[in-house]
Amino acid sequence: MAERLFRLLNIVDSWLFPEKITCLCCDSALGDDEQDGLCPGCTQALARLGGVFQTAPPPAGIHSAFAAFPYADQPRKLILMLKFESVRAAALPLAQAMSALPLGESDALVPVPTTRRRLQQRGFNQARLLAEHLGEIWGMPVLPALSRKDEHTAQMKLSAESRRSNLADCMRSDASVSGKRILLVDDVLTTGSTASEAARALLAAGACRVSLVTAAKTIPESGDPLFVPARDIPSFVQDDAP
Repeated sequence: MAERLFRLLNIVDSWLFPEKITCLCCDSALGDDEQDGLCPGCTQALARLGGVFQTAPPPAGIHSAFAAFPYADQPRKLILMLKFESVRAAALPLAQAMSALPLGESDALVPVPTTRRRLQQRGFNQARLLAEHLGEIWGMPVLPALSRKDEHTAQMKLSAESRRSNLADCMRSDASVSGKRILLVDDVLTTGSTASEAARALLAAGACRVSLVTAAKTIPESGDPLFVPARDIPSFVQDDAP
């Protein structure tokens, strides 16, 4: 029942709030050459920025960790739109890139859960939306096995050490992951504290292995765009999350 409701809400959202009139990244008008809601210039930018970003060593409890993009420029714009502006269409180009990563074999996808407060604010869990797209691309089941209690403070406001203590024992997993190789899905890998807490809960519930895939991972800031398409684009690369 919950799965049907989730899909129905996506359909209603797409019908009431069409998001493929202008480019998701730069707001230029879209033509017949659009790809997943992006104009050719931003599609080119994503292709140039995309790659295989592996975290070594991976976060504690994680077998391997891969990301499709650095958290900068066009990928960051898409993630911010998905996360803070409730633009669901921004998930598809991110998931398409994630699906091309050399992740090895897994039995099921598990999205990192958000808090009830964030779910009420956004109306959806961005990690689950990414996982749903990946599940459709790969034909792999998505298990919403993890639940999460509200933290005292938002993670983005904390240092690495404070993130770890803020997340301690905040997640639980049901038994649907028992005996399975789990691919954990999230939007951004920062310190790895969230992924490690999720892995702890999954392994405690009987998962035999937990790997991680994210749309992006943070990188040292240089202040300059990593790639600019061959035309002017708005200064969204200067925007920051609220």
